[in-house]
Amino acid sequence: MQNDDIVRIKDLFAVRASVLRARRRVLVTAFVTPLLCVLLILLLLYRFTSLGTTASLVLTSVFILGGVAVFAHWQRHYQSILQQLDALDRKVSGGEIVYASQVAFHSYR
Repeated sequence: MQNDDIVRIKDLFAVRASVLRARRRVLVTAFVTPLLCVLLILLLLYRFTSLGTTASLVLTSVFILGGVAVFAHWQRHYQSILQQLDALDRKVSGGEIVYASQVAFHSYR
């Protein structure tokens, strides 16, 4: 292995910052998208009253519940990645030599 392949603390800080930015974007998107769909459904219901209130409420609840499931999935995914980063940080801080080519992150599954 080469010396430029060794993981350093500054590399971990850069990776953590990148993961936190991606996490923020993904979680905001996972939260906002179902709300926008619900808003669209309610606007369509207001505009076209012939659609039926019950069907619209069922569709609205499906979007909300689906959004909660998607949000929970991505929250768990990024939490798992951050925990693996913490474990790698402990190894590097403890003086262990870790090569970047041998590092792999896995989702919570």
